[in-house]
Amino acid sequence: MISLVTLYLTVLRLAAIKVFLGDFLIVRLSWNDYVLLAPEVGLYNAGAKVGTVSKISGTLASLDADRSVVLRWKEVWEIENAAAPGEARKPFWRFASFPELIVIPKSETALRRLCFVTATQFRLLPGQYELTLDASSGARQRDVFTVTKRLRLAEADIAWLDTHKPVKDAPGQHLHLYYDFKAMQYLTQI
Repeated sequence: MISLVTLYLTVLRLAAIKVFLGDFLIVRLSWNDYVLLAPEVGLYNAGAKVGTVSKISGTLASLDADRSVVLRWKEVWEIENAAAPGEARKPFWRFASFPELIVIPKSETALRRLCFVTATQFRLLPGQYELTLDASSGARQRDVFTVTKRLRLAEADIAWLDTHKPVKDAPGQHLHLYYDFKAMQYLTQI
């Protein structure tokens, strides 16, 4: 009996994807008032077979007002010229690829910094928001895996984003939010 359980858990068990968000979230406004969010997404496969994620989408919902917007996966970013330990310089993120099929071997994790953009123009206001991402590995509802985290934007954060909004066809600066485990939400670092 034990050998059958072992056979199932190590060879036959289908892919079982779990989705996690990292502790660092990038927020930026575009020149035409679209919101760009770039969380680090971790996809863990607890199954014994290779798993794939073919689509990731999401929503950004204001908890203070009855407003929400759909998020579309725009691209994958990679880090370049990262600061050495102890340096205050922030890393530079650059384009790595367009949305792609993410393959997760058995019992492994795939980490990606994914860039999402709002489907329509969306004005950020001070307050709390809920970020929800849905990762899909198939056509059935049971193949969709969801993760949700909250973030809080202060008036100073909104003012900073407005001040650092890029002009057309120019790169903009990012607002960095860090996950505070006590507050259970992303906040700007003080």
